[in-house]
Amino acid sequence: MAIVTISRLEACRGEAVAAEAARRLGFRLLDRALMRELLYSYDLLAAIGRLDEPRAAGVPGEPDEEERAVRAATEGIIWHRAFRENIVLLGFGGQFLFKGCPGTLHVRLTAALEFRLATAEAQ
Repeated sequence: MAIVTISRLEACRGEAVAAEAARRLGFRLLDRALMRELLYSYDLLAAIGRLDEPRAAGVPGEPDEEERAVRAATEGIIWHRAFRENIVLLGFGGQFLFKGCPGTLHVRLTAALEFRLATAEAQ
């Protein structure tokens, strides 16, 4: 089991970097698109809608029961895939999920504000 977690700032092309890293390493890319397919295959349809909801950063309080269930299902799927194959995990708090896990490389992508603004405008 080898894992590369990638966290990134908005508009710094994290998706492209993760896809290229997975391709070059021969690892499975676990991103929102694959997670959506996996949630569907596990019949966790309620969780699919939660993938695209914006997260409220820094909002105190406990997550509701549905949010806890979605998190548990998502984390379970990620762990299951990580035990079966080498993965590049884009987002999903992978740096926290696999903190201290042997065989894991954590990558944080950043970019200058000017680059991020230009990337965001081009999209």
